[in-house]
Amino acid sequence: MSWWRDAVIYQVYTRSFQDSNGDGIGDLEGVIQRLDYLAALGVDVIWLSPLHPGPNIDLGYDGTDYLQVAPEFGTLDVVDRLVTEAKRRGIRIMMDLVLDYTSTAHPWFVQARSSRTSPFYDWYIWRDGAPDQPPNDWTAFFSSGSAWTFNQPTRSWYLHYFTVDQPELNWANPHLRQAMHDVMRFWLSRGVAGFRLDVISFLSKPPLDQNLPDEFRSAPGRFYANGPELHAYLREIRAVLDEFPGTVALGEGFGIDLADAPHFVAPQRRELDLMFLFNLSALTFAETAEYRRPDLAQIREALERVDTILSGKNAWPTVFLGNHDVARMLNRFGNPEAPYRAASAKLLITLLLTLRGTPVIYQGDEIGMVNTRFDTIGEFRDIAVWNAWTGAGSDEAARNKVLSRARQVGRDTGRGAVRWTGDTRAGFTTGTPWIKVDPDLPGFSVAEQEDDDESPLRWTRRLSELRRASPALRSGSLDWLEAGPQILCFERGRDAERWRIILNWSDEPADCGNLLANSRAALSSLAREPGSSPALGPWEAVLVRL
Repeated sequence: MSWWRDAVIYQVYTRSFQDSNGDGIGDLEGVIQRLDYLAALGVDVIWLSPLHPGPNIDLGYDGTDYLQVAPEFGTLDVVDRLVTEAKRRGIRIMMDLVLDYTSTAHPWFVQARSSRTSPFYDWYIWRDGAPDQPPNDWTAFFSSGSAWTFNQPTRSWYLHYFTVDQPELNWANPHLRQAMHDVMRFWLSRGVAGFRLDVISFLSKPPLDQNLPDEFRSAPGRFYANGPELHAYLREIRAVLDEFPGTVALGEGFGIDLADAPHFVAPQRRELDLMFLFNLSALTFAETAEYRRPDLAQIREALERVDTILSGKNAWPTVFLGNHDVARMLNRFGNPEAPYRAASAKLLITLLLTLRGTPVIYQGDEIGMVNTRFDTIGEFRDIAVWNAWTGAGSDEAARNKVLSRARQVGRDTGRGAVRWTGDTRAGFTTGTPWIKVDPDLPGFSVAEQEDDDESPLRWTRRLSELRRASPALRSGSLDWLEAGPQILCFERGRDAERWRIILNWSDEPADCGNLLANSRAALSSLAREPGSSPALGPWEAVLVRL
């Protein structure tokens, strides 16, 4: 059953979604309170960020108990109620599951690091060596330092691709794999519909006796990904999911070459159902992690290449423009400034909901949220930013560079509270928010857009309804049309139904030539009248029924 092909997925970064008790942290009761909003938005699946307890050094991605819920989010009983209430509205719950590493505070690692004779020692990746000489020169993502840390009690080094507090698990150990399979069964038996599997591409490690090859030094994720046993591990995960018919696995394919993607998601492989691929997101970052604006030709090439490679193997794409790990989609692909912000938000939502594939909307993108603006380093909560700041030492120029990058591409820029209202706490909490709530322009909150027929929110709802009613937009063919340098144009078709989508990706009007000839605009983001001018307004999106 491939229901997920027709679904619209909505990511809830729980900590920033809705606070129900005034402690400044979003929680599961808050998600329950907003289920009617999500149902009206046309959401079929809610992807919840990690719920497990932990020290929150990486804000949920450093768990200490896979079978419990962090107190700030709620309890297992609240999870059960959320699953029930969501199901009543036709919505499934998908959990974020981190299978690649744990927190150093996890009882498994506490025991593993205490003695080589611990039964949990081999559940992690260890190598012998002198205290001043790491096993190889692999680097960690959230710092410029080594991916290895020396553990004095065992006189050995443990591997961590991310922070020193996130040790890598050893999936070559069958007891570890069985424990993780049981974790999945625990949550699936509670009624969750599946998992978003964090950095699932890293489960199988490359040979540990080699240094980083030169071609991977600027992008070590490509070296860490797709180890020799990865597909075998994924097939075991699929077997667990198959015990619960109709469940879904969405993997984060960090480091996976696009050409290899069908090996993970082609149905005949029996591994993952969906995969986040990052060739489009990669366009917005240089190797220095500075933001760069891609041109429209690059965007089209990235989108077309994904569809061509996957469709050739009967695999299904996942369409996304933002998530909790990147800056807001408007800041990366649109124009976040007045007067184009609302229009470009609607254009990007149009792309998400009309391309071939399963769309994933990041919370707040449906109302045109933009990056939170941070004034000082003390306002950031991201460990990656803090590690970079610490690494800069007392060098003022280096610190200024860290702050500039964090403001542009830091993960916190996209993690601000959802703007339910236009007040100073955004209707998110009655207490002190866990992260800065940035003052924003009038008109960019849910409450303000509910009654505005031309708002991004109302546009998202209309497109969701259209997509749900249209076999062509859900599962039809995708054909690209040549257009002017400002215009992205493609058609979707199935049986006798065919749609043409025309997007003016610029701040200037654009003549779309004969793309609107002998047809009428079925839906326009700028309230276009049928038979009006063939020129599209700035950031206008038009859907034409052919």
